[in-house]
Amino acid sequence: MYQNERTKQMMANPDVQSTFLGDLYLSPQSYDPGQPGGAQGAAATVKQKEVTTVDGVGFQLVTFIPDRSKMNDAQPQVTINGKFKVTVNGKTSDVTAPLVMLMGDSQSTQAIPAAIPGTNGTFRMTKTLGADGPAEIEVIGLNPAGDLRSRAPPSSSRSTSPTNR
Repeated sequence: MYQNERTKQMMANPDVQSTFLGDLYLSPQSYDPGQPGGAQGAAATVKQKEVTTVDGVGFQLVTFIPDRSKMNDAQPQVTINGKFKVTVNGKTSDVTAPLVMLMGDSQSTQAIPAAIPGTNGTFRMTKTLGADGPAEIEVIGLNPAGDLRSRAPPSSSRSTSPTNR
């Protein structure tokens, strides 16, 4: 076992290259598993007064309704409810897709999936760009063969740490 002096990380079985100038230790500095694999759907930008079609389903942004009722919670958050008109096989339905923005120490967003009526698919609003849109959505389940892929390439790193004997 070897402990990296800079990061205080333990390294198991580092590769050691000994030279007359010192030792060179090669070992992973850290492990970043990346994003979990799984479903990643078709991305689209949806605007007001325009219909965007994804895999035969039409999406039109109607409006955003912000919900600030949890701003004073221990974990403050704002929910942006995106109101959409979703058209499947000529039938239009009103669907709400929430986007939760967490504030405070752990700032992040959570896109909540909304069912696409008449299909096995879902969509989620992943980003809003201003009060009047557009919105970015991700559609999953309409083309299952195209949805399954890795979200991010695997990552690796290498570090070197000389030591004195």
